[in-house]
Amino acid sequence: DEGLAERQKKALAAEAMIRSELDMYARFLDHAALSEAISSLVAWATRIQDQEVEEALRRMGPLTPKQEELVRNTARRVVHKILHSPITRLKRMVLEDEAGEALGTFRELFPLEQPPQEGSAEEGP
Repeated sequence: DEGLAERQKKALAAEAMIRSELDMYARFLDHAALSEAISSLVAWATRIQDQEVEEALRRMGPLTPKQEELVRNTARRVVHKILHSPITRLKRMVLEDEAGEALGTFRELFPLEQPPQEGSAEEGP
């Protein structure tokens, strides 16, 4: 009986360790999905930024290298500032164990599998 009780106790401890490892792995998968979603969003926004900057530079005519750099850097800073808050909130939700909800909402707001619509500022990624 003592041996059986000891084995049951060890089995419970092993089950707890397995649950803990599964939870950690689930968090790892959530973080991988988070990284993929953020990378896709940044890539989408960067493509739009680059398209719009090139169009603006074309329309402005000849600029000095310093002026062109200023236009490109300004556009980049604007995109980064716009994306900062949603990305920060998404990371916070994943850390607060709301990953499924956060990533679902994120994918609804930014359907990343769709390419940006040419000339439409209202279309999502």
